[in-house]
Amino acid sequence: DDKGPLCAAIFAAHALHAARALEVDVVFVVEGEEESGRCLDTRGFREIVEDNRHWFHGCRAVLISNNYWVDDDGPCLTYGMRGVIDFEVQVSGPAQDLHSGIDGGAIQEPMADLTALLA
Repeated sequence: DDKGPLCAAIFAAHALHAARALEVDVVFVVEGEEESGRCLDTRGFREIVEDNRHWFHGCRAVLISNNYWVDDDGPCLTYGMRGVIDFEVQVSGPAQDLHSGIDGGAIQEPMADLTALLA
């Protein structure tokens, strides 16, 4: 879902380079496993970046191209992101269903705790 903005950035860098108007080095690091269903830690992207930090030596900007377009001709320039997070939660509880009229309130209910945590 990010092919258009990614190609736009590549072609823009190419056009600036061809016009000798690109005054900085440009490095493209593309991670395309977003739709794989695998959690961020198992994709390998973090390890690749950490093992090659030299790619970013002197880096002054990072462009994230996976974003919206204002209309058919105007892309949206993202200059900040908020709340991007990847995590897994494991919930455990009693091995059998418990009747709320008999057991209710006597023990912690995992789903009620999880709901309170996420709210």
